[in-house]
Amino acid sequence: MDKRVKLNDGKHNVAVRIFEQKRFVDIYLTKLTKVEFKRLMDIQYRDNTSIQFRKEMDRSIEKAKQVYDQVGKLDRKKLRELFFAPPIQDKVPLVSDVFDDYIKTSMIAHKTKRRLTYSSNVVNRYYENLEVSDVTPRMLKSFERKLSENGLSVSTVASIMRDLRVIINYAMGDGNYKLPEEYQYPFGKRKYSISSCSSTKAVLTLEETQKLAAFDEFNGDRKLEYARDIWLFLYRCSGINFIDALTMKWKDIKNNMIVIFRHKTKNTTVYNKRPLTIPITPKVQELLDKLGEKDSPYILGLLKEGAKETTIDNKGHKVRRQVNLKLKELESILSLSVPLRIKTARETYITHSIRNNQSVSKVATMVGHSSTDMIKHYYGGLDDAEIMSFNDDLA
Repeated sequence: MDKRVKLNDGKHNVAVRIFEQKRFVDIYLTKLTKVEFKRLMDIQYRDNTSIQFRKEMDRSIEKAKQVYDQVGKLDRKKLRELFFAPPIQDKVPLVSDVFDDYIKTSMIAHKTKRRLTYSSNVVNRYYENLEVSDVTPRMLKSFERKLSENGLSVSTVASIMRDLRVIINYAMGDGNYKLPEEYQYPFGKRKYSISSCSSTKAVLTLEETQKLAAFDEFNGDRKLEYARDIWLFLYRCSGINFIDALTMKWKDIKNNMIVIFRHKTKNTTVYNKRPLTIPITPKVQELLDKLGEKDSPYILGLLKEGAKETTIDNKGHKVRRQVNLKLKELESILSLSVPLRIKTARETYITHSIRNNQSVSKVATMVGHSSTDMIKHYYGGLDDAEIMSFNDDLA
């Protein structure tokens, strides 16, 4: 916002400023009041107007960089002419280019960008130089078949297809790409429908969880013990995700409770944000004493104050991978019936709570879900003993 000149109605010019050492050129984009500009640029606001405004600002910055590279110097007239010239599109955009554009300009989490990059690479591996207009129901069905034949799970294939749908939506909408008039949207009823699956979660039995908690034969392998303790910490803290434990701070402890907002939803939920309240039981306190780093603002001590989103995501990805390798060792040592990984802590907590006759609504509250429908995604179903006895009373 150029605050040097105040316009009518208390507005100021909003501009992209191109610097060349101490000199600069402003390319004016729109006019807004200070209040309007501050609100539209604040990422906590997720309404469509704010999101589209931020996307447009990001696109303007990228366009200004490209224009400056073309002109090669700070020529005010040429820069402005080139910036506002209508785009020249001689051919249909490549899917890979639209992926890159969306990842670069959209206000999405670093984790989401990494997933989209993976999906883009997979698409490009099978269809090099694929144009958007080539994405048809027939192509999508063939692509799904190829992915499945190469061993990708139903959930992974569905994730890639959902990402591809996002990109096609972007190309046909906000991306402002020129597509052939005859091109038809390939997703939906009587076209291509993305497969969905709802598999029963493999969770530890209560006896296996107790055996894991009691295990102490680490033989000096501190990484193995650390991995076990991290799993137990997540499980005992109402099944929180690892990223929530990673970003948990000492100042979040209040009245013998840990009060946090889930990292997954803090930037996506604007209204009615609900804190997650975790009781500090003696078992949780034991792990806080063991894992906690008192010299760090973060309980686990793995981050520095003011860590950026990319740093948090990269650190979480690295530590999860290391911990999961050690959990796999423990799985073998204890002869567990299911894979032992970080993600099973949440699934096991939810399943144990439901099997312990806690209501689904209460369990949803404890794990930070506003809807009980999401609990079904984590529930491990009936245990073997319940299945064996379920039909005992039938005639």
